[in-house]
Amino acid sequence: MSLLYDFIEKSIEVFMDDFFVFGETFHKYLHNLEQFHEMCEETNLVLN
Repeated sequence: MSLLYDFIEKSIEVFMDDFFVFGETFHKYLHNLEQFHEMCEETNLVLN
C-alpha cells in the first residue's frame, strides 16, 4: 500500500474505510480519480 501513501493528502483523504478523491478543478479531479482507479487495479484492491 505504499503506492497509496503517495496519493494521501495530495489527492486522496482517507477516513476509516472511506476514500475521498479530490482535485483543484474538475479536470484534475477526474485525473486523480483515474490514477486512483489504476492503482487499485494494479494492487488488486477491491472497491464496493
